Amino acid sequence: MNTEGTNAELGRVSRRAPEAVALSHPPTGTDCIFEAATQCRRRFEEYLQEPRLYRKQVMESQRRFLTWASFLGVFAPINVCLDTRLADSPEMKELVMSMLLVLERNLQRGMDSPTPSNKKSSGKPKAY
Repeated sequence: MNTEGTNAELGRVSRRAPEAVALSHPPTGTDCIFEAATQCRRRFEEYLQEPRLYRKQVMESQRRFLTWASFLGVFAPINVCLDTRLADSPEMKELVMSMLLVLERNLQRGMDSPTPSNKKSSGKPKAY
């Protein structure tokens, strides 16, 4: 068996863009870290498409999220992804899922808030 070729191939896989890796990762349902993280990534992109409050902070949070996801292999191929590695640890998987759902919900709330151009004159933040 040629391990050198395998190692080189793994190196190529890890250098692919997240979009390319995501396409090779089969969706597996609503309790999937991959799916929840993909939704968070989309929310970050949607948030940053419009001029919004806290844009710089959200850009920094997006950078940190993508670094976290890359480090843990959230968007890695199915045989080495975080979902697979946490398959025998449902409590840890549930903790990660909870964090991702909170992140996605908060990004959505940020998008539902007034933008700088249509901000209400009361100056009070929207209560949730």
